[in-house]
Amino acid sequence: MTESTEMTEPQDDGELEAAVRSRPWLLVIFALIALLIVAPLILMGPYIHHRLTARSPTPVAVYQGFSLRQDPEFRELVMTFEGEEPPGAVFVELPDQRRFRLTELPEAEVAALLPKIPERDPPTGANEYSDARSFLTYRDGKLGFAVLHAQSQKFRVAGREAGPFAPLPCTREELIVSFGEPLRWERPPQGPQDEE
Repeated sequence: MTESTEMTEPQDDGELEAAVRSRPWLLVIFALIALLIVAPLILMGPYIHHRLTARSPTPVAVYQGFSLRQDPEFRELVMTFEGEEPPGAVFVELPDQRRFRLTELPEAEVAALLPKIPERDPPTGANEYSDARSFLTYRDGKLGFAVLHAQSQKFRVAGREAGPFAPLPCTREELIVSFGEPLRWERPPQGPQDEE
């Protein structure tokens, strides 16, 4: 018994060094496994956020061609360009205080503020920019979809070029001062059965 116990322990410094050197490979293996789990979550962050926000039970102020979501303050402006309805009057003020109509916000300005998302497979022909909160899509240099979120801290918004521009998040009172009364107040659907 004593002899077998002594045989499993390293007998000299060479064996001890070999045992120590094998441990970094375990760390590398664990790091690779963690990367394989975490990387897809990071890359899918904007999509997951958009899907979760779209199902949010929080109130929505609906205007012509855009809406603002409240949680508990108004933290997110969403503008889509679908159907015949023209986009609404939304102006943005950038951190350097330059102002643009959101539909005319140059892609180069957005590229300077938000990271570009890698091209999808298969390619869509669109350029997408996101910091995992705000999300803007351009196709042929024209804005096609926009989500401006408070956590980005990049955009102030207004319904008129002269302002006043409200920061995101903003209160209900600030929202009404900047955009006027919404067309309606609503809550988004809670599940597939509500969408029918």
